[in-house]
Amino acid sequence: MNLTYTYKRLKMNTDIKTLTEQAYNIAISAGNYAKYLRNKIYKNGFLPFDLTELTTNSESCATNEDILLSNFILEKISEISTIPIISEESHTILQNDTFWCIDPLDGSFCFSHNTGPYSILISLIKNGKPILGIAHYPEQNRTYMGAYGIGSYIIQNRQKKLLQYKTIKYYTNTTCGLITNAMPDPTPIKIFLEQRGIKKFKEVIGAPNPTLVLTGVGDVMPIFHRQYEWDIAAYDAIIKYSTQSYTPGIFDLNGFPVVYGKQNNNRPFENPKLLVVPNETLKKKIISNRTR
Repeated sequence: MNLTYTYKRLKMNTDIKTLTEQAYNIAISAGNYAKYLRNKIYKNGFLPFDLTELTTNSESCATNEDILLSNFILEKISEISTIPIISEESHTILQNDTFWCIDPLDGSFCFSHNTGPYSILISLIKNGKPILGIAHYPEQNRTYMGAYGIGSYIIQNRQKKLLQYKTIKYYTNTTCGLITNAMPDPTPIKIFLEQRGIKKFKEVIGAPNPTLVLTGVGDVMPIFHRQYEWDIAAYDAIIKYSTQSYTPGIFDLNGFPVVYGKQNNNRPFENPKLLVVPNETLKKKIISNRTR
């Protein structure tokens, strides 16, 4: 994997391998910038932990770090691509069905309070579907990536390893639901899973990391808190291209895959409640609403 920039302006007809490498390079550079900002801003200690920030009904405002990182990534993508960019901190009405979709700092609370991992998410959408995705975790020096025709990989300390979802054919006693603390009260998720025969849970800290279903941590992750396309798109691509059949792995509660570029309501790009289930058999069991 080339770790240096190639300053060549890319259009949509550029091959997917080059686009993926460029997105990976930008994510790594943005991660280094994030660590620099974190050290500079919080060198005298992180912000005090305050649960009211997690339980408030209002949406959190963007921090200066979010905006700085967003501007950094937008500038880097604009240097190598003419494709429109949608960012959590900078989005408008789409005029194109192909666009970059980025979350410059997923896990802002973790970033500023040192309570868990944060990440940089970059994806490319075409015709409502993700065709590549990069999820970079700077502090762990870990990157997940997936792209059409290339497959999915985890890169840890520059060592690249193939990510493949291992199919399970039926429920077992070890089938495990993953619960993120992005939703302070896990009770609705536990009830939802229990009603579908899943009695085992594992709680994970930080913003949802759907790739955990690919690394043996768990089998299904409900995402019930308010979230948007830039929170999910990169992971959607990584999970989708971890299977040879390119079966989608993130669905709404009716079993339909996430569609990207949504602008038909008062909250553009907002997703409904979602399930991360990269296994078709397990998905059908859960969507059916039948208790085992």
